Amino acid sequence: MSQLRLRRSFLYTAPTYPQVLGGARALPADVMCLDLEDSTPPAAKAEARGIIASYLAEARPKAREILVRVNALDTEWGFEDLRFAASLGVDGVLLPKVEGDATVQQALKLLAQHTEHPPALWCLAETPLGVLRVEQIAACGIAGLVVGGADLAEGLGARHTPSRLPLWHALSQIVLAGRAFGRCVIDAMHPDFNDIPGLEAACIQAAELGFDGKSVFSAEGVALANRIFAPSEADVAKARDAVAGKGPYAGHIAHAKHVLALHALATAP
Repeated sequence: MSQLRLRRSFLYTAPTYPQVLGGARALPADVMCLDLEDSTPPAAKAEARGIIASYLAEARPKAREILVRVNALDTEWGFEDLRFAASLGVDGVLLPKVEGDATVQQALKLLAQHTEHPPALWCLAETPLGVLRVEQIAACGIAGLVVGGADLAEGLGARHTPSRLPLWHALSQIVLAGRAFGRCVIDAMHPDFNDIPGLEAACIQAAELGFDGKSVFSAEGVALANRIFAPSEADVAKARDAVAGKGPYAGHIAHAKHVLALHALATAP
């Protein structure tokens, strides 16, 4: 059984923006994802690898887990990014544009070729085909699924709405596949970085849908996600009653123990 982890906040960090990178070091994100893909211009890919290596060599960030988002394997940077990430000793690699188990197996094989202890593989579900095949992706030896909301909406021809109604089916499919195979599931980033009330509402919605956490880009986002995806006081009270054999949830012991374990992690000093 895999180790229980908090993954409430999934913080994307742009390596070629010094102010963003410097400020992210002290943020209490559960996961920090150093982004070699969308946040790094094509001309700066090689430079960004060097920046990431130096950044991690200086001092470990406060985040509980460190990931690197690489470029897709069908790009000119993808294979070198995987080799680089494997050499860093980070906790995981986030692979974009995954549309089937063949890509997952290829990435796992490449990572294993470069180190005896390869980082965990995470996959972005961000295309219609990727969502249709999310079950076979989740069935492979991956750690988690992350929603790429902007790309997915574009691929579906869907509009961005506050309720995200056009994406509900796809989001639920991703959660369903993740839960079926015991994978972590992380919701997409809120499209407006300055819309804090909208981000809070999106975090609440994602938690209601069953996601473990939310992709964020700021200190405010980390704080919101850490609060909203942690078990609430009501959740903890129900879980304690269940473990004690009291109340209508007395039969749900496994879930209750899971909630209490997450609560213990979230409140640990």
